[in-house]
Amino acid sequence: LLQSADAAKKTLKELTDFAIKTQFEIPGVVSMANQMIQAGEKGDKLMETMHMLADASGGTAQNFQILGLVLNQIRSAGHLITQDYRQLANRAIVSYEDIAKHFKKTVPEITKMITDGKISFQMFKEVLIGLTKEGGRYHGMAEKMSESLEGLNSTLNDSVRITKQLLATPLIPYIKQFTH
Repeated sequence: LLQSADAAKKTLKELTDFAIKTQFEIPGVVSMANQMIQAGEKGDKLMETMHMLADASGGTAQNFQILGLVLNQIRSAGHLITQDYRQLANRAIVSYEDIAKHFKKTVPEITKMITDGKISFQMFKEVLIGLTKEGGRYHGMAEKMSESLEGLNSTLNDSVRITKQLLATPLIPYIKQFTH
């Protein structure tokens, strides 16, 4: 999906660095990135989208996964549907007020726009970008949450995972000798 081994290696390094700097662990980050790529996220925009998801999720791994899933559902449908909106609203990720503020409309107008399928995937993504850019409610949330106990624990888990990989990789040829 990433067109070359070099592109995949570069992306994996970016994802690993991202996981280390946030409250999310490497397996969850890689899984989310794979889902984004399979749903059509372009390689050059992947990390930008991952940062947006991390901030907009409010700093929780569960919301990160849900937001990614719902964003891909919206991408697939081509527009925001009521069910997808409710999944996000029930988790306090986005509200009618957030969308209304972004489009400078009233809540009833936004409700009708969602019901009528008038908020495209790109329009909804712009709402999330607005919530995560400087001045937005979620700006820098992933970085802030990385300093929490959950975030520090995640970084420790990732460090242990990376250390194990670094120590085990040179031993693989020797291990193979004994298993054959």
